[in-house]
Amino acid sequence: AVPRDLVALATTLRQIPKLRQILGQFESQMFVQLASQCDSMDELAELLESAIESDPPSHLRDGGVIRTGFSEELDRLRSISRDGQTWLRNYQKKQIEQTGIQNLKIGFNKVFGYYIEVSHSAADKVPQDYIRKQTIKNAERYITEELKEYETQALSAEEKAWNSSFSTSFERRQHNILAGCRSWLKPSLNAIALCHLHTSQRGENTSVRKSPITTGS
Repeated sequence: AVPRDLVALATTLRQIPKLRQILGQFESQMFVQLASQCDSMDELAELLESAIESDPPSHLRDGGVIRTGFSEELDRLRSISRDGQTWLRNYQKKQIEQTGIQNLKIGFNKVFGYYIEVSHSAADKVPQDYIRKQTIKNAERYITEELKEYETQALSAEEKAWNSSFSTSFERRQHNILAGCRSWLKPSLNAIALCHLHTSQRGENTSVRKSPITTGS
């Protein structure tokens, strides 16, 4: 099941009490029995509503599925990732002030990770503790021990946050959620079908009663 399916499931579960109320209006033992079998599974509905954002992305891998406050560990890892952007801005500002290289910038790519980019025209201002990482057309890219340490922490937090979305907070319960659905799904669907059938039959009977009686001439 994708996240949006589970949001829809929670919405459906909240409708079960109304279904029981409708079934309770009938005297038939069959409907009484169906009403008793329609479990709204409030605990499951509450879990889904507390765990998943009301408008989640299509896939869990996209992130942003689990609500803030549902998992302390996931919130902590997200905070590292979020606060990291502030750290990078401050670090870049500090490096510009220390080196006097006004066009110095910090960037990231999936191949080389984080880097400090310095144009060739400012190469004579590069500090000795800068470690060359990559050469591009108009600039050199470096890394420092401090930036490398941040990179390790940030990437580790991002990976752990992604994994945590699967394991720590929700994925371990998903099997229980899906298994629990089987306990109410069949009787609930039966009740819906039978209600529809009963209503249709009542309509047909009414039509028959209202039809004029004709006799042969």
